[in-house]
Amino acid sequence: MARREKNAVIAAIIYIGIMAVGMITQHFIFHYNYTDPNMAKVLIYFEIIMAIFTFIVYTRMKVTILSQKVRFTKWLIPFIIIILTTVIMLVTTGDFSSRTSLIFTIFIMTIFVGFSEELMFRGILLNVLLEKRTAKFAILFSSALFALLHSVNVLGGASLIATIIQLFATFLFGLVFSCLAVLMKNIIPLMIYHCLWDFSLLPQSITHANIGWISSIAILVELIVVIPLFIYTVKKFKHAK
Repeated sequence: MARREKNAVIAAIIYIGIMAVGMITQHFIFHYNYTDPNMAKVLIYFEIIMAIFTFIVYTRMKVTILSQKVRFTKWLIPFIIIILTTVIMLVTTGDFSSRTSLIFTIFIMTIFVGFSEELMFRGILLNVLLEKRTAKFAILFSSALFALLHSVNVLGGASLIATIIQLFATFLFGLVFSCLAVLMKNIIPLMIYHCLWDFSLLPQSITHANIGWISSIAILVELIVVIPLFIYTVKKFKHAK
């Protein structure tokens, strides 16, 4: 593995380590469980640290994906529909009249989540691997580390079964979004999607928004498109080189 690749992998591991410390802190010191929206009161500070760390790595490694022109791809259409439906259902069925301070904290936190997770795994790690590796390897490896990030949720009070399910879901999500990142040459749309998606789901026990069914549809869509999207992306990248 080249030095530049090692640096990107080490940065991703450090990022995961910071998240692990955040989970331990919110669960064992402040006694919040992973499913408790109040964990955002603690995790927001770790997310800020992770966002700053990721941006420093991005600038020092001279990755340029944020400045590239977005190339629209038809594979993005189902996800545009999903996130628009999610936001509409959140606004029309959610109750934002109570605990507004906590909801606002969650919103700010998810901005940092969407920014730093996409920049680290689809911006830095994926693109550094693509410099020397095949698209197949880069997509699979970056998606595996992205899934590994969510394994630390067990340290925050998530059950082992729930964590295993989330590992599968986030690996699937990582595969799809890595392919979209390769095709679009830019991750800003993915950052926006990631932020809105997390903000819709995390405070659900507070807002009581009717969006649970959308999560099932989103996973189903990802399962349907992941293999043809992966094959298409690998071939497209190979022909472009």
